[in-house]
Amino acid sequence: DRFINTMKHKIVIVAYSLDIGGVERALLSLLNSFDYRQVDVTLKLARRKGELLKQVPEEVCIQEISSINENWEIFTKPLLPQIRGYLNNLKSIKKGVKLAYCYVCYKLQGHYHQLFRHILESDEDGNYDLAISYAGPSSLLDYYVAKKIKAHKKTAWVHYDVDKFSLNQKSQSLLYRYFDKIFVVSKSGIEKFNRKFPLIAHKSEIFHNIIDVTNIRSQSKCDSFILDPEKINILTVGRLSVEKGQAYAIKAISILVKNGFNVNLILVGGGKCLSDLKKLSKELDVSKYIHFIGETQNPYPYMAQCDIYLQPSVHEGFCITLAEAKLFGMPILATDFTGAREQLVNYNNGFICKLDVNEIAHNLSYIITSELYKIKNTSSPQLDSDIYKLENLIYCKQ
Repeated sequence: DRFINTMKHKIVIVAYSLDIGGVERALLSLLNSFDYRQVDVTLKLARRKGELLKQVPEEVCIQEISSINENWEIFTKPLLPQIRGYLNNLKSIKKGVKLAYCYVCYKLQGHYHQLFRHILESDEDGNYDLAISYAGPSSLLDYYVAKKIKAHKKTAWVHYDVDKFSLNQKSQSLLYRYFDKIFVVSKSGIEKFNRKFPLIAHKSEIFHNIIDVTNIRSQSKCDSFILDPEKINILTVGRLSVEKGQAYAIKAISILVKNGFNVNLILVGGGKCLSDLKKLSKELDVSKYIHFIGETQNPYPYMAQCDIYLQPSVHEGFCITLAEAKLFGMPILATDFTGAREQLVNYNNGFICKLDVNEIAHNLSYIITSELYKIKNTSSPQLDSDIYKLENLIYCKQ
């Protein structure tokens, strides 16, 4: 499953940043899968930032896409108020007029391609053998790879549930025409993608997120207890956000506490919902049972020591933290998001329930009362490695 050739092939991968997150960790695992004797890899980031930057293999050339970074607010904040601000300032009125034209095109065409065309600079490094838009679906990055990078082959990644993730379907339909492959990270994810983009379905293929087993297990080693050995420790790892469902977990824990269960809920991750979740914990009078660890590059010691892993997500594309948790053999409870059934179908002590507080609490109480949390699944989960699919793209002459 390695690239074997006498000449190095040039690969460019485009992403937003390397902040801590599931997509970013999946990207690191992909980077660690390449044989750098056979390939040259350039990683282009919209913003060269993030705690995971230091973990990128030294062979990778990291570059910032200056045309995106320097215009970050234009791409990420409402455009109309910015246009008014530019037009009201004599020094920036020319810029305001150009952006106003782009906005009119958006209203007429239903996508921001004219804005992207106006601002984004073309790639300066010449031709690549393979160009990858990794953090997708993303109209901005997919446009950059489709229109601004020269490559013999191009592929885009789909990491999210396209039925629930906010995307511009018209924009994506136009952009996907420029890609040779669309890689979707789960079986149920690709089924939803093909229903939403039937004219692109012939290009879609499953590419499971790569799990770096050796690295994860080595990072999980810890000489002391970091969790309370007197409690049943339930762990959730992920960005603190509405779509990750931590509020459901906190409400479920409040039910368990009221029923006399000796539990802790450990939330590993940072995010915009931290204050709301702390407030919810206080309102439900369970603050002392809820532990916010914050953002960390290494959540694996918590996975190694927890009794139960809980993934209460509202929606996912694959959920890499669920795949990582499987390496440690604890009982796992996940809500029925995209990819959950696929991941847990052959996992002993894997449970799936609907996104409902009472259902989550009921399943957790069953795992605890049945003492399933005392049983570790010692068999190693079978993991797919689809890196060869990139090799096929590079060498395919079609």
